[in-house]
Amino acid sequence: LDRPFSSIPSSSSKIENGRRAGIGQIMLAGAVAGGVNSFVVTPVELIRNNLMVQYDSKISRDKQSGKVSFKPRGDVDIARDVIRQRGIMGMWRGILPTFLRDCIGVAAWFGFFEMTHRHVCPQIGLTGTPGLMLSGIAGGIGFWVVAFPLDTIKSMVQVDSSSAGSTMTVLRTLLLQKNGLVTLYRGIGIAVIRGIPASGITFTVQRKIREALG
Repeated sequence: LDRPFSSIPSSSSKIENGRRAGIGQIMLAGAVAGGVNSFVVTPVELIRNNLMVQYDSKISRDKQSGKVSFKPRGDVDIARDVIRQRGIMGMWRGILPTFLRDCIGVAAWFGFFEMTHRHVCPQIGLTGTPGLMLSGIAGGIGFWVVAFPLDTIKSMVQVDSSSAGSTMTVLRTLLLQKNGLVTLYRGIGIAVIRGIPASGITFTVQRKIREALG
Protein backbone atom coordinates (compact mmCIF):
# COMPACT_ATOMS: atom_id res chain seq x y z
CA LEU A 1 0.00 0.00 0.00
CA ASP A 2 1.31 3.78 -1.34
CA ARG A 3 -0.54 6.38 0.51
CA PRO A 4 -1.89 9.87 -0.53
CA PHE A 5 0.14 12.15 1.72
CA SER A 6 0.47 14.87 -0.89
CA SER A 7 -1.82 17.55 0.55
CA ILE A 8 -1.45 18.90 4.05
CA PRO A 9 -4.30 20.38 6.09
CA SER A 10 -3.67 23.43 8.16
CA SER A 11 -5.24 24.27 11.49
CA SER A 12 -4.98 27.91 10.44
CA SER A 13 -6.91 27.32 7.21
CA LYS A 14 -9.25 30.20 6.42
CA ILE A 15 -12.60 30.46 4.72
CA GLU A 16 -13.83 33.49 2.85
CA ASN A 17 -15.24 35.44 5.80
CA GLY A 18 -11.94 35.18 7.67
CA ARG A 19 -12.94 32.53 10.22
CA ARG A 20 -10.83 29.45 10.69
CA ALA A 21 -12.21 26.53 8.73
CA GLY A 22 -14.05 23.94 10.78
CA ILE A 23 -12.79 20.39 11.11
CA GLY A 24 -15.74 19.13 9.06
CA GLN A 25 -14.85 21.52 6.24
CA ILE A 26 -11.24 20.41 6.30
CA MET A 27 -12.28 16.74 6.24
CA LEU A 28 -14.55 17.44 3.27
CA ALA A 29 -11.69 19.13 1.44
CA GLY A 30 -9.51 16.13 2.27
CA ALA A 31 -12.10 13.71 0.94
CA VAL A 32 -12.30 15.60 -2.36
CA ALA A 33 -8.50 15.73 -2.61
CA GLY A 34 -8.29 12.01 -1.87
CA GLY A 35 -10.91 11.21 -4.50
CA VAL A 36 -8.98 13.12 -7.15
CA ASN A 37 -5.76 11.49 -6.01
CA SER A 38 -7.23 8.01 -6.50
CA PHE A 39 -7.49 8.47 -10.26
CA VAL A 40 -3.77 9.28 -10.39
CA VAL A 41 -2.47 6.50 -8.14
CA THR A 42 -4.66 3.59 -9.30
CA PRO A 43 -2.61 2.74 -12.44
CA VAL A 44 0.63 3.09 -10.50
CA GLU A 45 -0.54 0.82 -7.70
CA LEU A 46 -1.91 -1.71 -10.17
CA ILE A 47 1.51 -2.03 -11.81
CA ARG A 48 3.31 -2.13 -8.46
CA ASN A 49 1.04 -4.81 -7.01
CA ASN A 50 1.40 -7.02 -10.08
CA LEU A 51 5.18 -6.55 -10.04
CA MET A 52 5.23 -7.92 -6.49
CA VAL A 53 2.86 -10.87 -6.85
CA GLN A 54 4.54 -12.23 -9.98
CA TYR A 55 7.39 -13.45 -7.79
CA ASP A 56 5.08 -15.27 -5.41
CA SER A 57 3.19 -17.06 -8.18
CA LYS A 58 6.39 -17.96 -10.03
CA ILE A 59 8.11 -19.31 -6.93
CA SER A 60 5.06 -21.46 -6.21
CA ARG A 61 5.06 -22.89 -9.74
CA ASP A 62 8.82 -23.49 -9.69
CA LYS A 63 8.61 -25.47 -6.46
CA GLN A 64 6.19 -27.84 -8.14
CA SER A 65 8.11 -28.14 -11.42
CA GLY A 66 11.63 -28.04 -10.06
CA LYS A 67 12.58 -25.04 -12.20
CA VAL A 68 14.52 -22.15 -10.74
CA SER A 69 14.92 -19.77 -13.67
CA PHE A 70 12.70 -16.73 -13.73
CA LYS A 71 12.65 -13.67 -15.96
CA PRO A 72 10.42 -11.12 -14.24
CA ARG A 73 8.21 -8.74 -16.16
CA GLY A 74 8.96 -5.04 -15.85
CA ASP A 75 6.50 -2.24 -15.30
CA VAL A 76 6.18 -1.55 -19.04
CA ASP A 77 5.52 -5.25 -19.70
CA ILE A 78 2.75 -5.34 -17.11
CA ALA A 79 1.14 -2.15 -18.42
CA ARG A 80 1.27 -3.52 -21.97
CA ASP A 81 -0.31 -6.82 -20.90
CA VAL A 82 -3.09 -5.07 -18.97
CA ILE A 83 -3.93 -2.79 -21.90
CA ARG A 84 -3.87 -5.70 -24.35
CA GLN A 85 -6.18 -7.82 -22.20
CA ARG A 86 -8.55 -5.17 -20.82
CA GLY A 87 -8.02 -2.01 -22.84
CA ILE A 88 -6.71 1.28 -21.54
CA MET A 89 -9.41 1.42 -18.85
CA GLY A 90 -7.93 -1.77 -17.43
CA MET A 91 -5.23 0.42 -15.91
CA TRP A 92 -7.91 1.71 -13.55
CA ARG A 93 -8.93 -1.73 -12.34
CA GLY A 94 -9.74 -1.38 -8.65
CA ILE A 95 -10.68 2.29 -8.91
CA LEU A 96 -13.78 1.92 -6.71
CA PRO A 97 -12.01 0.66 -3.55
CA THR A 98 -9.12 3.04 -4.24
CA PHE A 99 -11.53 5.96 -4.54
CA LEU A 100 -13.29 5.00 -1.31
CA ARG A 101 -9.98 4.38 0.47
CA ASP A 102 -8.59 7.77 -0.46
CA CYS A 103 -11.79 9.74 0.15
CA ILE A 104 -12.40 8.23 3.58
CA GLY A 105 -8.75 7.82 4.51
CA VAL A 106 -7.57 11.31 3.62
CA ALA A 107 -10.63 12.85 5.30
CA ALA A 108 -9.69 10.93 8.45
CA TRP A 109 -6.03 11.90 8.04
CA PHE A 110 -6.89 15.59 7.91
CA GLY A 111 -9.53 15.30 10.62
CA PHE A 112 -7.44 13.42 13.17
CA PHE A 113 -4.58 15.85 12.66
CA GLU A 114 -6.82 18.88 13.21
CA MET A 115 -8.65 17.42 16.21
CA THR A 116 -5.41 16.48 17.91
CA HIS A 117 -3.69 19.76 17.11
CA ARG A 118 -6.62 21.93 18.17
CA HIS A 119 -7.98 20.05 21.16
CA VAL A 120 -5.59 17.40 22.49
CA CYS A 121 -2.26 19.22 22.31
CA PRO A 122 -3.48 22.31 24.21
CA GLN A 123 -4.92 20.06 26.92
CA ILE A 124 -1.60 18.28 27.50
CA GLY A 125 0.56 21.34 26.97
CA LEU A 126 2.27 20.31 23.76
CA THR A 127 3.23 23.12 21.40
CA GLY A 128 5.61 23.63 18.49
CA THR A 129 7.33 20.64 16.92
CA PRO A 130 6.23 18.04 19.53
CA GLY A 131 2.60 19.10 19.06
CA LEU A 132 2.87 18.89 15.29
CA MET A 133 4.53 15.47 15.49
CA LEU A 134 1.84 14.09 17.81
CA SER A 135 -0.93 15.51 15.60
CA GLY A 136 0.68 14.08 12.49
CA ILE A 137 1.03 10.68 14.14
CA ALA A 138 -2.65 10.77 15.09
CA GLY A 139 -3.52 11.61 11.49
CA GLY A 140 -1.45 8.71 10.17
CA ILE A 141 -3.06 6.23 12.55
CA GLY A 142 -6.52 7.56 11.70
CA PHE A 143 -5.84 7.14 7.99
CA TRP A 144 -4.74 3.52 8.23
CA VAL A 145 -7.39 2.36 10.67
CA VAL A 146 -10.23 3.45 8.38
CA ALA A 147 -8.53 2.91 5.01
CA PHE A 148 -6.72 -0.39 5.44
CA PRO A 149 -9.64 -2.77 4.72
CA LEU A 150 -10.36 -0.90 1.48
CA ASP A 151 -6.68 -1.01 0.59
CA THR A 152 -6.69 -4.78 1.09
CA ILE A 153 -9.71 -5.18 -1.19
CA LYS A 154 -8.15 -2.87 -3.78
CA SER A 155 -4.93 -4.89 -3.88
CA MET A 156 -6.80 -8.18 -4.24
CA VAL A 157 -8.91 -6.81 -7.09
CA GLN A 158 -5.84 -5.51 -8.92
CA VAL A 159 -3.92 -8.79 -8.81
CA ASP A 160 -6.92 -11.00 -9.60
CA SER A 161 -6.39 -12.20 -13.16
CA SER A 162 -9.94 -13.47 -13.59
CA SER A 163 -12.60 -11.38 -15.28
CA ALA A 164 -14.84 -11.92 -12.25
CA GLY A 165 -12.45 -10.19 -9.89
CA SER A 166 -14.75 -7.26 -9.14
CA THR A 167 -14.77 -5.36 -5.87
CA MET A 168 -17.99 -7.00 -4.66
CA THR A 169 -16.81 -10.47 -5.70
CA VAL A 170 -13.56 -10.09 -3.77
CA LEU A 171 -15.36 -8.66 -0.74
CA ARG A 172 -17.93 -11.47 -0.75
CA THR A 173 -15.15 -14.07 -1.04
CA LEU A 174 -13.28 -12.54 1.87
CA LEU A 175 -16.30 -12.34 4.13
CA LEU A 176 -17.26 -15.95 3.43
CA GLN A 177 -13.82 -17.16 4.42
CA LYS A 178 -13.01 -18.18 7.95
CA ASN A 179 -11.64 -15.11 9.73
CA GLY A 180 -12.52 -13.04 6.68
CA LEU A 181 -12.80 -9.80 8.64
CA VAL A 182 -9.38 -10.44 10.16
CA THR A 183 -7.96 -10.81 6.66
CA LEU A 184 -9.07 -7.29 5.83
CA TYR A 185 -6.72 -5.97 8.51
CA ARG A 186 -3.83 -8.35 7.90
CA GLY A 187 -0.61 -6.34 7.80
CA ILE A 188 -2.05 -3.21 9.41
CA GLY A 189 0.61 -3.24 12.12
CA ILE A 190 3.42 -2.68 9.63
CA ALA A 191 1.38 -0.05 7.81
CA VAL A 192 0.76 1.90 11.01
CA ILE A 193 4.41 1.61 12.07
CA ARG A 194 5.44 3.03 8.72
CA GLY A 195 2.71 5.66 8.73
CA ILE A 196 3.49 7.02 12.20
CA PRO A 197 6.87 8.62 11.42
CA ALA A 198 5.94 9.44 7.82
CA SER A 199 2.81 11.34 8.77
CA GLY A 200 4.40 13.09 11.73
CA ILE A 201 7.39 14.23 9.69
CA THR A 202 5.22 15.30 6.74
CA PHE A 203 3.00 17.59 8.80
CA THR A 204 5.89 19.00 10.83
CA VAL A 205 8.10 19.80 7.85
CA GLN A 206 5.20 21.36 5.93
CA ARG A 207 4.23 23.59 8.83
CA LYS A 208 7.79 24.63 9.57
CA ILE A 209 8.38 25.56 5.92
CA ARG A 210 5.14 27.57 5.93
CA GLU A 211 6.31 29.43 9.00
CA ALA A 212 9.72 30.10 7.46
CA LEU A 213 8.11 31.47 4.30
CA GLY A 214 5.87 33.76 6.31
